[in-house]
Parts: sequence; structure tokens; C-alpha cells
Amino acid sequence: MSVAYGVEVEATEIPAPVRRINNALRSMDMTHVQTALFTTHLDAGVKVCNATKSDWNRFVNSEYQELMSRSMMRRDGAIYIVELPGGIHEHMNRNVVVAIMAASGTSNVHLKPYGATFVDALEHIEPDESFGPAPNIGAVRPA
Repeated sequence: MSVAYGVEVEATEIPAPVRRINNALRSMDMTHVQTALFTTHLDAGVKVCNATKSDWNRFVNSEYQELMSRSMMRRDGAIYIVELPGGIHEHMNRNVVVAIMAASGTSNVHLKPYGATFVDALEHIEPDESFGPAPNIGAVRPA
């Protein structure tokens, strides 16, 4: 049994692709990853492992993520860590939301924050924050 996810989970309950990605993440030295992410020549991210689109989708939709999927992306058949969660990141994210809401001039009457949601038609890249039209203003939502 594993308690890494805050609850006891049988290893067989976690889909194989998710276990494989989690194992790759666990084997990484996150201090080294953080240092690498702060260098200018690794702005493409730090490679975790190879993964099919199907594997990545299973990971994104899983509740058993060793590192939240919005900190990573899949590109060219591999998964990369593009940022690590931290206090300053979350603080800056909130500040950006406040700035966008203030810049719209109408708070969230017309433009509404929707959080870390993603559009199914696009690659499963989870944004820190997304915005869209508020309900009942006559705008057409993107597909």
C-alpha cells in the first residue's frame, strides 16, 4: 500500500502509465530540477520521461499525481517539468488575476476567471488561470 497520496492506495489501483510517470518523478532530484529551470538555456523544461499522448491524458486525469500536471507539459513524445509549485508562484498568479480583473474595468461582470481549466480540443496543458466570458452576456465561448 502507498500513502504518498494522502490515503492508502493499492498500487494496482493506479493505472500503469500514471505509476510509470510518478516513478520517474520520484527518481528525480527536485533541487537539481529547480536549479535547471532557473538557468536560461533550459527554458524548454526538464525531461521527466517519454510518454504517449494517451499516457499523458491518463496522468492529467488521474488524482494520483506525484507532481501536479499543470507544472508539466508533453511535447515531442516526452513529458517535461516546466515549473515547480511554490509560494512565490501562487502569489504572482493571484496578482496577475487581480491585475487582469482591474484592467477589464468591470471586475468580473464581463470577463470571469475560471481557474486552472483547459480546453479539451487543445493539448492537455493546464494553465495556472484561464479567463472567459461571464454567463449571459451574449458572447460565444471558444470550442
